[in-house]
Amino acid sequence: MYQSRRELFIFINRNNFSARAILCAKSVLAILEENMKTHMSVNNVVPQEPLGDIKSIVESVLTETNYSEARAARMDINDFLSLLSAFNSKGIHFS
Repeated sequence: MYQSRRELFIFINRNNFSARAILCAKSVLAILEENMKTHMSVNNVVPQEPLGDIKSIVESVLTETNYSEARAARMDINDFLSLLSAFNSKGIHFS
């Protein structure tokens, strides 16, 4: 619940931008990277490989889900939930 709320706030503040432009902003990438590290430490998860670049992970999720060029204003709640699910499967959590 709280994850989807945080994701929606990020998108609502910039609703005329594409999803890629919103999620690849430096400030949002910093939040996502910090959340990923916090989630891993709280759940005692040790990465099997180096984390790599958070931007490349975000771009791959957006490409896989075909939301890279989607405008936030045109997305509905099902779009946001499927995007949230895709990020959660990659270990990126919104908090």
